[in-house]
Amino acid sequence: MKLLYAWLLSCCLCVSVARAQWTAVSYPAEIVNKWTPDAFVKSAVRFPDLKDSLGILINEKGTRLPEVANKLLSDAEWGSDTFLFKQLLPAGTLSFNYDAGRLNLSYYTQNVKKIMLACQGIDGSWHYKEIPVAYDGFQPPVASYISTWEHSNGEAFEEENLAVKCFMLLYVPVKPAQRSAMVVGELRVDEFRIRPGRNVFAWIDSLTGQPQETYTRMFGNYSSYFYEHGTSARRQVVPVSFEEFGLEKGYLTGYVNFIGDSSHDAEVKLLAGLMRSFTELYPYEKQRAVNRAAAQAALDSVFKDSNRPYPALLADLKITFKRCYSDPHLDITLPLLPAKPRSARLRNGPLRLRTIGDDVVVAAVLNDQYRDSIQPGAKVVALDGLPVPATGDPNLLLFRKETDTLHISLADDSTTKIRTVHIPYTLPVRAGSNFSPQPGVEWLSKDMVLIRVGNWKGDEYYWFLNAFYNRPGIKGVIIDLRGNGGGYSADVMKTLSLFADQAYSLGKRHYPWFDESMLVTPLPLPFRCNPMAKVVILADKGTACAAEMFILGMKRRPNTFLVGDSPTMGAIASPVIFHFPSGLLVQLHTTFRELVFDPALYTEGKGIMPDIWVARTHARDLAPYQDKLLQYAKQLIQL
Repeated sequence: MKLLYAWLLSCCLCVSVARAQWTAVSYPAEIVNKWTPDAFVKSAVRFPDLKDSLGILINEKGTRLPEVANKLLSDAEWGSDTFLFKQLLPAGTLSFNYDAGRLNLSYYTQNVKKIMLACQGIDGSWHYKEIPVAYDGFQPPVASYISTWEHSNGEAFEEENLAVKCFMLLYVPVKPAQRSAMVVGELRVDEFRIRPGRNVFAWIDSLTGQPQETYTRMFGNYSSYFYEHGTSARRQVVPVSFEEFGLEKGYLTGYVNFIGDSSHDAEVKLLAGLMRSFTELYPYEKQRAVNRAAAQAALDSVFKDSNRPYPALLADLKITFKRCYSDPHLDITLPLLPAKPRSARLRNGPLRLRTIGDDVVVAAVLNDQYRDSIQPGAKVVALDGLPVPATGDPNLLLFRKETDTLHISLADDSTTKIRTVHIPYTLPVRAGSNFSPQPGVEWLSKDMVLIRVGNWKGDEYYWFLNAFYNRPGIKGVIIDLRGNGGGYSADVMKTLSLFADQAYSLGKRHYPWFDESMLVTPLPLPFRCNPMAKVVILADKGTACAAEMFILGMKRRPNTFLVGDSPTMGAIASPVIFHFPSGLLVQLHTTFRELVFDPALYTEGKGIMPDIWVARTHARDLAPYQDKLLQYAKQLIQL
């Protein structure tokens, strides 16, 4: 009934919009395979997502290169004494659209510094791309448009189609005197296009006044999609979900473009309809204590005065929206307006503060001139003669004009004497490398690894995969997710498969018509983490979304501990951006599905509680200095 009411309400709102002839457009992908080589042989390296142990083995150094490759090496400035290669010849001439042609590659390397992907056209010229390799092991897959590659004749390729007579894979060893290896697990050339389409959810389509999409058609398409993707000759196949179907076909697109009448009056009516539908469909009212009636009344009041200037209406809408919905996945970005004279920009200075207990203390000094005279941990008594409250973020009190001077009164640890320091805001702000540790892998010992994940972007899965594959007897894993705001949930699900010993449901996606599980399936044994290894996860209030999904999955694993001094953020969702002709961007949840997890572990808006609470009682306990949480994790693993 809720869905039906929202649809009817949207249709009523669209009566006045119909004349504008709006269209809601998503951008689904269309993939057509053009070539997959028949060059796979038995390989000692098995790829985790493939059923077999087949690969394309790249030849060792010393194999004679064909004469036609000399120009390629010269153009790419590769030395003739350090490369290794594999030449692949399509049957006949391979032709594909130049702009849509994309090469996809998954591969494994040992002692490799960089690789080159190259194809030779029938005119004899080369198209090539160099890719650096940062570490040994399984590499993040490559999906590269050939139109972005270098062209050996030095000129732009002007033809619509590219006809290719051979492909070549080359690599340069890190140490030429030592043995190198490169194995390709998957290689194909596709035509990959993103085409505007009408595949949006019916409630979105109904806003346009000329709806085309129906739930019946979408459900039928999903059913067909499930059976079409049920088997694969080489790949490990996990049962396909509505989420995957929706992402590929556009129904769960992350971007919806409203195309039509660009007048502000028409856009206001469409925007009002979108906001009203959203308030009806928002899935986290209860968890985030949203009063729907009050929120709707507040948003309706924004649209009451039809004579308001459009910029003023949008500014009011942004403020009202944020006040009604304290959800980090929701946002409104206003269109760019003609520049106006701006007041002096406020900036933060060289100090950072933190509240510890009932006191506000100096947490960091980011200028060399004051680094020795102001000690981390010094109590802040006053700013510009005014007392500093211990509630809220004290750093918001530090913003000044660049021409201002901050007068800060401090009481150091070692004395109760109060002194006032005068800090001009013209001073440069420089943070040391310890303030921003880089994501990546750090081996603390031969059997203990620290993996810092800034965001789930794709490469992180391979950090874990290689660590476990290369050191099957690993005893301790520290995973630092502090400040990790999320990323791609698909990469989280893949990473969880490295820690699972059997399939399980992480939670469910709840739609108005059905529920579907988020299935985690284990990878084969050689790729998994040692089940006896102790795993410690570090998290804080900045840990959100996909990172929280990872923690929830790891909660199922024995000998795993979440360590922190606060709950996580409590914000798991996927945003979708609605674009209007004026440039207005409205970020809402993906359709209206709700992600449901074990309520004993997770509540939207409240987050995940640490298994082990660690009190940080001094500025030296923070990550830029001694990092007490990390030290605690090391000690916990060694127990």
